[in-house]
Amino acid sequence: MATTKRTSPRNTRSRKNVNMARGSARTKRVLRTQPRALAFAVGAALFPWTFLNPAYADPAANMLPTGGSVAAGAASISTSGSNMQVTQSTNSAILNWQSFSIGSSAWVNFSQPSSSAIALNRVTGSNPSEIFGHLTANGQIFFTNPNGILFGRSASVDVGNLFATTLSITDRDFLANRQNWYNAGGAGSVVNQGVITANGYAALAGPQVRNDGVIIARAGTVALAAGDRVSLDMVGDGLISVSVDQAALNASAINAGRIQADGGNVLLTARSANALLDTVVNNSGVIRANSLIERNGEIILDGGSAGVVSNTGTLTASGTAAGTTGGTVKVLGKYVGLFGGSTIDASGDAGGGTVLIGGNFHGAG
Repeated sequence: MATTKRTSPRNTRSRKNVNMARGSARTKRVLRTQPRALAFAVGAALFPWTFLNPAYADPAANMLPTGGSVAAGAASISTSGSNMQVTQSTNSAILNWQSFSIGSSAWVNFSQPSSSAIALNRVTGSNPSEIFGHLTANGQIFFTNPNGILFGRSASVDVGNLFATTLSITDRDFLANRQNWYNAGGAGSVVNQGVITANGYAALAGPQVRNDGVIIARAGTVALAAGDRVSLDMVGDGLISVSVDQAALNASAINAGRIQADGGNVLLTARSANALLDTVVNNSGVIRANSLIERNGEIILDGGSAGVVSNTGTLTASGTAAGTTGGTVKVLGKYVGLFGGSTIDASGDAGGGTVLIGGNFHGAG
């Protein structure tokens, strides 16, 4: 396995291209993993990632969800051509679907009583969901399909809040707002290649999750959570707390696209049950959670106590506006690697933030 050696914060700034405001930013306990050894560990764990890019055939351009029925609450479903309207009249509703795919020319809209209203959409059929068209809602959309979920290249999702997962939940827990999600057996992966925009939070969860597209949360939370049990806690103001409570075989949370949550937080976390291929949390894309006047941003890459965490991309939690301070960036795991091209920035106009790069999942070195 990889070995580690300590480096002083002064040397770390130049070696890792960690950009901080001179004389104002704080850097806590920086630990660097030997690149060659860690590269082997990450390379070994990359092998099971190949199935995260499933060879789905694009759905028919006008395809819409089928077999919808209301299991709890009150809602109506109407279709006109390639458009589907779901009108929800209770604050919570559960809808079961035989299939839920949206073609590139199709549009599904949820009209909900308020931004706090929530609709659980559960796929009971045997096919994965392929979202290639438009999905819109003014409230919270929860979407579960154990067979797999793909937001395709042409997907456009614009909702109040989104939780997309291949994990399961009981009706009783959902209606009681006990957001405890579990792998009921054979849960697939969740992949985004399109554009997801949320007014609050956007979270993807399952044994393997990957973003190759764009995810934007306006002053909210973006989370990629990989494991067999995941729990959510609604913090409020567009923020949620996401935790992985049970590991999954070959768990992986990967960002190769762009994630943006200015004034909010971004979390990539995974827990693995495989002793040979440890958890992999990997960012090769761009993650931005810049500070706003009213709230700083935070980015966390968390591989857990046995996790391999790798960054070759950009992590930015800076305060560029006048009077703002830098936010917080944490890269945590048992083995942590910052490789060529890595950029971490927590600088601020009124003072730097905190960058914590740790050799264990507490960042304690």
